[in-house]
Amino acid sequence: MEEGIAKSAEATNVEPVIIQHTPATQIGAKEPDVPYDIFRFFAVNNDTLDTNVTKKLKTISDWAFADVETLGDGLMKLKNLEIKVGCPRHNEQRYDKIYNWVLVQRDIEELTKKQKAMQ
Repeated sequence: MEEGIAKSAEATNVEPVIIQHTPATQIGAKEPDVPYDIFRFFAVNNDTLDTNVTKKLKTISDWAFADVETLGDGLMKLKNLEIKVGCPRHNEQRYDKIYNWVLVQRDIEELTKKQKAMQ
């Protein structure tokens, strides 16, 4: 031991810890139609992923990227909508609130088209 160094400060041989990250392609890899960034935006992982969630995210993705050119624009569109509609209720997921809004918006657009056709 060196003079003046506390015993607890001595160097010890410690094995390094290796952290393995889950590759991004594993989350939602079965659904290539839904961009990975949508899964990340709504914090959906493999534990919460099922066919119902995937269907909702696909619908949201189709709406968000329908009239934009880049992925960033689509995500910004989603974020702006999320701010507009507010926080989800207790036990409601963020994507559920956005999904319900998208369904209502789609119905409104269809009814507006029918209304214009009748005039």
